[in-house]
Amino acid sequence: MKATTSRAFRKRYINVYSYADFDNFEDFFLYLHLNRLVLWMHFFGAFVSIPMLPWALYMACFQQTFWPVLLYLGLYYGCGFSSHFLNDGRISRTTPDYGPSYFYVININFRILTGKMREYEQNYIKKYPHTLWLYDKSLPPPQWVQEREQKVGGQR
Repeated sequence: MKATTSRAFRKRYINVYSYADFDNFEDFFLYLHLNRLVLWMHFFGAFVSIPMLPWALYMACFQQTFWPVLLYLGLYYGCGFSSHFLNDGRISRTTPDYGPSYFYVININFRILTGKMREYEQNYIKKYPHTLWLYDKSLPPPQWVQEREQKVGGQR
């Protein structure tokens, strides 16, 4: 979804919901990736760097040079981390077990590639409409957020 709230607003409130607020990790993971710019930066990083992986592994194993692996990791992770920082104001939280994160990033990227992402988001929106205020200015945030924003004078 296209985020219409400010980066500063999302930075203040993105951690309002945690993994415990969702039915499963996949739903929580999508919540952190609803911002379309975050998604596209992840997509770019994955699909530009993944073709580099065989070359980087070849260079590491047979040429004993590790800069291609560092380049691959920098591009792959750099796009993901920077997408959250640049668009949401902070590095995304994930579980200590990174396995599910890899699986869901790959799933999201293939959904983008195959045109299934909007359907996936729509299913999320039906299930968790109360979380969308974080990304959409036209949706009212919870009362406690409105009160806090009035005190702080923040921009949505």
